[in-house]
Amino acid sequence: KCTVIILSATLTKARKIEIMGQQYQASNTYPCITTCDPSNQSVKEIAVAYNDSSDKSIDWVLSNSKDSFDEAIKRANEGQYVLWIENTVDDAIKVYQKFSAYFNDSDVECGLLHSRFTFEDRQEIEDKWVYLFGKHNQNRYAGNGKILIGTQILEQSLDIDADFLVTRICPIDLLMQRSGRLWRHIRSNRHPNALCQMNVLSPSFEQTIKTDIKGFGASAMIYYPYILLKTLWAIEQYKLEHNTLQIPSQIPNLIESVYSDTGAI
Repeated sequence: KCTVIILSATLTKARKIEIMGQQYQASNTYPCITTCDPSNQSVKEIAVAYNDSSDKSIDWVLSNSKDSFDEAIKRANEGQYVLWIENTVDDAIKVYQKFSAYFNDSDVECGLLHSRFTFEDRQEIEDKWVYLFGKHNQNRYAGNGKILIGTQILEQSLDIDADFLVTRICPIDLLMQRSGRLWRHIRSNRHPNALCQMNVLSPSFEQTIKTDIKGFGASAMIYYPYILLKTLWAIEQYKLEHNTLQIPSQIPNLIESVYSDTGAI
């Protein structure tokens, strides 16, 4: 008979009904606190005061690896902090090796974080890079930029703040999680050339349909290809109407457009 608290920024209406019971009529209120009284199973929503003007505006673009690699190099050389997230360890290692070879004779430092490290090594790497990308690094822009490459372990729990984010296409809820690593903290000394931009590595929806999802590569073995397709479709449809991604106010609409039955392609 304990109290259970679930924290999530990406629950769909269907999943909330599944948790709360069929008597719950999920609304579009966001963010909100939803409570269920066990004595009578009554469900209540409490709206949380929120001002859309505090949204973070992200310029998100579909990109290919070469263009994003070149952009990451440019930004790191300027002194910016770049985060690159892949969906598989092997892909993350390949990207890391490519950056390391390029910056071999440079002061730009590259880091790699994934689940195959031993616990001790992973903890040491996390401590170092969470500090470098964290809000307490007072010397963040004193020297050259940094590039941190990793996998899904970078998308949540770690308090890291990138000036520029590159991510492989993934389900929309995880994509929203990853976007939370971009300009995470308010910085009065943010690099003057930094733009709040997220490059999503993916072919276009039309190209993916023509190639029978081969364009997703190994990501189609990690995530359901249909969800990746719907995510890609949702991104393209959203960008037809909006110049930038508004976080967090647009999270519910994008989540529902991918996971609800009415959002089917």
